[in-house]
Amino acid sequence: MNWEMVTAVLAILGIATTICSVAFISGRLTQQISDSRREIESHGDMLESHAKILNEHEVELAKLNEWKSGYNAAANVAGIPKQGQD
Repeated sequence: MNWEMVTAVLAILGIATTICSVAFISGRLTQQISDSRREIESHGDMLESHAKILNEHEVELAKLNEWKSGYNAAANVAGIPKQGQD
């Protein structure tokens, strides 16, 4: 049996296997990066909508606080206990 020939064939098979494995893994990695980018973009859109909602809530809370302050000021004048106090 010609051992040099066997060694050469096995070396070529090893190199071919390595090349195929690297190509497959790099393809999977590229797909994962692409999927992650799409997911990050959707998270960005979600964060923008959350920011809008938070701003709306902040305005509504400010309105409630102003109403409460006005109510308490009127209660002081009228001698009625303040709202929000026990």
